[in-house]
Amino acid sequence: MLGAYSALANGGVFRRVSLLSEDAARNNGMRLASEAATWMIGDVLDNRSRLTAFARESLAGRGPGSAWNVALKTGTSYGLRDAWTAAWTPDFTVVVWVGDPSGAPWYGLVGAQAAAPVALSVLRTLSPRPRWFDRPMGISLREVCSISGTPPTAACLSTRRDWYIEGVSRSVPCSLHVFRSGRSTRLWPIELAMGNIHPSEIQRRPYVTISSPIAGAIYHLTPLGGEQRIPLRAEGAIGRVWWYMNGEYIGTAAPGQAFFHAFPNTDGRHTISVVDEEGRTAVTHVTVVFPGRTTPAYEELL
Repeated sequence: MLGAYSALANGGVFRRVSLLSEDAARNNGMRLASEAATWMIGDVLDNRSRLTAFARESLAGRGPGSAWNVALKTGTSYGLRDAWTAAWTPDFTVVVWVGDPSGAPWYGLVGAQAAAPVALSVLRTLSPRPRWFDRPMGISLREVCSISGTPPTAACLSTRRDWYIEGVSRSVPCSLHVFRSGRSTRLWPIELAMGNIHPSEIQRRPYVTISSPIAGAIYHLTPLGGEQRIPLRAEGAIGRVWWYMNGEYIGTAAPGQAFFHAFPNTDGRHTISVVDEEGRTAVTHVTVVFPGRTTPAYEELL
């Protein structure tokens, strides 16, 4: 994770994390993304635009350093088992993890509360200079819909200016706003539609997809980790969804909700499927590996 976030801070060039400076000097690096793309990610995650409570408390009103900028991303695993934060400036990248090595949950083990203050304190000590990344070539401002963030149409009620990468960022006009009976109407994605949204204001997708787990994912279960569950989520479903593992029913979830189920007790490849209220289905496959076991199914993957 430290290597990945360091690549974002390094303009998209990944270098293996090294303990010794002489090893780092021999590492030429590999470009994973453009400088423009990584600059935009840093701009989105810059504390100036997402000044949440913990950042406000850590950064505001501290003399000359109050203008100090940092990009940061927090994370919290399901069940409050892990809290982490990655933060970076033009000079340093810091990643902090907080948790119990046994995998036991803690109340309050949330990235923004447990890990972010530590990461910001360490990074501010290492990198106190109030400077930020220079904007690379190829990035410009354009008018976008204030709600969807895409190029506006006549149906959009308000706009704002936002960054985009010339020739790369999508130019598809806003699909969230349309004219109905001469009036501007929002068509909400199914995942964002609340209970009070009329069915005529919901975008219906022609098919269902499984967004979690990722197709072909390999899960290495940790020893002493207690009960470990796999998060299941479907997108584009109409109404409730019903989940199946290896052809057996395992549970149901409300629209837009994730469903957590215990990992199967056997190694190898497993089939996960879902069906919604209109009978539309989706299927994906994952592989589970237990520590200390080597199975023919896993050896084939290697």
